[in-house]
Amino acid sequence: LTDPSDHGLSDDHIFEVICPSIPGYGFSEASHKQGCDSVAVARICYKLMRRLGFNEFYIQGGDWGSLICTNLAQLAPRHVKGLHLNMLFVAQFGVSQILSLMFGKHFPGLFG
Repeated sequence: LTDPSDHGLSDDHIFEVICPSIPGYGFSEASHKQGCDSVAVARICYKLMRRLGFNEFYIQGGDWGSLICTNLAQLAPRHVKGLHLNMLFVAQFGVSQILSLMFGKHFPGLFG
């Protein structure tokens, strides 16, 4: 939304969309460094957003981007205002993992 006044909104509703390519996908050359995994790419994206002047931002990912965005949200939770994923990685959970997800925030001493 580049001209919010045409739609009855204030300038507070202006936003920008930043769409970086994942190294080795789209128009990007593959990384030549060892260890370029989803966490490394999340760090690269975080540094990009900070260099562009964004202190807080929303992120969205699908396919490999969902893993990268999840890593980014875990690495910089104070800077990620929202996370949207259109692909989820599912793992088998036992009872202890489910209880940890449900109650870990409220009773951190019980779940390590």
